[in-house]
Amino acid sequence: MEVRKSLEHAEAIEGGPLHVLHPFARRAAVMIAVLARLLAISTLLSGEAVKESINDQTRSAAASSLAEANAIKAFVSTSAARELGLLAGAQTSPREVQALRHAARLDDQAARIFGPRERVLVRRAAAKEATHEDEDEKHFRFEFASAALEIGIVLGSIAIITHLRWLVRGGMLAGVVGVGFIVAGLLV
Repeated sequence: MEVRKSLEHAEAIEGGPLHVLHPFARRAAVMIAVLARLLAISTLLSGEAVKESINDQTRSAAASSLAEANAIKAFVSTSAARELGLLAGAQTSPREVQALRHAARLDDQAARIFGPRERVLVRRAAAKEATHEDEDEKHFRFEFASAALEIGIVLGSIAIITHLRWLVRGGMLAGVVGVGFIVAGLLV
């Protein structure tokens, strides 16, 4: 058996057809390949979570701005209606009184329209804000997964060089932690 290993080693050194990779190194290389694939998945999911988080934050801000604008419009319309009502009571000409009351009714109608729209927009903004927070949480979990997987890859690479089995076990443990964070991110 020792003679065979010596011959294989000599052929490998001379550039012969046989390239011998220690079984330990092969297992560590496979582990590294699996962790690299998981890292790619985690990175992709993290990027998607960031995009969704930004989009939801933008939608939330737009809905909040529109709700605030509608609240201001409703306030101004209601105030104008009250003023016109007061002016209508103080006028002497029946035609002026009728015109002012009509204007006040229109302003009251505008205030009634903007109120429900504001409530819908506020609910929409709150929903998008909650979704934004979920996407943010996903992003952080996927980033932790990426970090754990990268640590596992590094430990596996060092294990190939040093032939230390505990480094492979550490790399596998880091991989399990990374997978756990990927699953936790998908469950958010």
